[in-house]
Amino acid sequence: MKGYLVVLLLVTLSTGTPAFSQDKIEGIGRFKIGKASRSLVQAIATETGMPIETVDSAIKTEKSTQSQIVEIKSNLITSKVSHTPLHAPVCEHVRVFYINNFREAGIELKSVYLFFKDDILIKFTCYATSQLNSAMELSYGQPEVTITKLYSDCDLDAKSFLLTWANGGITATLSLLVNYDVNCRKRVNQEFSIALKENCADCCEEIVNIENK
Repeated sequence: MKGYLVVLLLVTLSTGTPAFSQDKIEGIGRFKIGKASRSLVQAIATETGMPIETVDSAIKTEKSTQSQIVEIKSNLITSKVSHTPLHAPVCEHVRVFYINNFREAGIELKSVYLFFKDDILIKFTCYATSQLNSAMELSYGQPEVTITKLYSDCDLDAKSFLLTWANGGITATLSLLVNYDVNCRKRVNQEFSIALKENCADCCEEIVNIENK
């Protein structure tokens, strides 16, 4: 899948088609940014039979399975930073949920993180796949592509590819990082994200009002 996504990105680059957006970006299926409420998490739990568990450590998050939904809590007061779960919220009015594997709008989603501020979905991230890339291009057209050359521990070129779709106050990105270790073994990291443009990393910025169409 990783190799196929790299090939798909190269095909996207070779088309030379200018970036454009056909419709206002909203999200993936029911995960509509600026619109979906936190009640969606309970709806997913009900329809899948997955319980909602609460974790406050990275170890517990790693041990979570696809048979449960995890609410991630911050525990910086009693835990070391290294033990704090990835994407743990730092604001009381922000809640973050993790789903290992879930199918939405016909798309297989993996490592899903849902960020809610004041009970409204402001950010969605998951593992990037060729299926997601194709779905975004079909719905919103060719993305703006940024390629950056990175430092590598071997003679092979390390690069990052960033595909961006933006309109209607929402930005979607698909990032692919191709790097190599000292033995020239390839390491690939990939992530898909869709969020409010004004949203900051710690989710503490005010929500931008999304105009309904």
